[in-house]
Amino acid sequence: MNPTQILGKNLSKWLIRQKPKYFYAKALDRSKENDSKFNRIVRYRGIVDQCYINFWSALLLI
Repeated sequence: MNPTQILGKNLSKWLIRQKPKYFYAKALDRSKENDSKFNRIVRYRGIVDQCYINFWSALLLI
């Protein structure tokens, strides 16, 4: 594992703890349509990835 991956892992844990309201709200809207466990996991993974992307984009913009 390279340092970036380790940072990414810790970052996603931190982001999960922060519970970004916008992404959770979007996920909750979608979960009403289709609530299978697999879809929830995929969606959750997507939320984390999206936060991760937003974080790095924000860093690059500074």
